[in-house]
Amino acid sequence: MGKIGPIADIHSPKPGQRPVIIVALGSNLTGPWGTPVQSLTYAIARLSHERVEVVRVSDIFITAPVGPGRQAPYANCVAQIVSHKSPESLLSLFKMLEHQAGRRGLTPAWGPRTLDIDLLDYKRRILRSPRLTLPHPHISERPFVIEPLYQIIPEWIHPVTFRKVEILRQRCRNEIDGSILSRQLFPA
Repeated sequence: MGKIGPIADIHSPKPGQRPVIIVALGSNLTGPWGTPVQSLTYAIARLSHERVEVVRVSDIFITAPVGPGRQAPYANCVAQIVSHKSPESLLSLFKMLEHQAGRRGLTPAWGPRTLDIDLLDYKRRILRSPRLTLPHPHISERPFVIEPLYQIIPEWIHPVTFRKVEILRQRCRNEIDGSILSRQLFPA
């Protein structure tokens, strides 16, 4: 029997391309950094001060809240970043930024918040730990994530289901929770 060579990962970056790290940011409460849109803008700016390169940022999508209870609409965006930090180190950084933006303690699932930063995809890594799941377990169900993700990385493919973001986008179109209400350019 002949020797079988290594199997190429068809989803790995091509030579010269950087591995993709994708984060989602959302806010629906005014906090120390200002309005929800101002909080997203400031959080993106802060990432670059923490040795994280922001490659692309989507427009800001104003979306219906997810979950029970009455709450204000959310401002959401998605960013592609580059970092040598581990997923766990990025998560710690995101929690620190959330705290600085006025988020305190554990907020209820889908509750209002001054800032929420989620690590969606880290270089196509699949990880399950008590603190972090990659890719983010709800990425496929959230129009407020899929639509901005499609805007900045239309070729993205889910690392587990292998579905293209375009297909996920079509599936999310009829969702009421997290639906897109309006869209605005990300402030320069």
